[in-house]
Amino acid sequence: MTAQVPDTFENNHPRVNLGGLALRAIVCGDIKTNHGWGEFYQFAHKPTPADKPHSSALWRGYIAVFQLDSEGGLELVSYRYPPMIKRGKWKVERVHEKLVGDFWLVMKHGFFGPRTYVPFKDGKIIEDPAAWVIEQRPDERRSLRLDQG
Repeated sequence: MTAQVPDTFENNHPRVNLGGLALRAIVCGDIKTNHGWGEFYQFAHKPTPADKPHSSALWRGYIAVFQLDSEGGLELVSYRYPPMIKRGKWKVERVHEKLVGDFWLVMKHGFFGPRTYVPFKDGKIIEDPAAWVIEQRPDERRSLRLDQG
């Protein structure tokens, strides 16, 4: 599979440093299910991409734009749709939907890299990185087993 373009994530929180991680998904429930993808967050405002993909790097046909505010809340600001023709303008659909409840950001440094799960409780980010779940790479798991005997 071609590496996919991540969603856009603007961090305006003064105490949260995501260290260059890119947003790949927002999920709810048990992150151990569905091969580590949990259940996808259900947005009230659904995207409306064109019927056919425009690029193999943007198979779903849109980029979601999110903003983490200084209080720790997350908002889906808009959906961006690529132009139907080369060099055309991207269409922007304003949404402004505040996310609610308990959920996780699924973040990665690269498309094929391990996931970092950043939890939200009652719609607010858990600031302490010790509460975040960082997936180990398969080669790291193997080396840990070898070191244990």
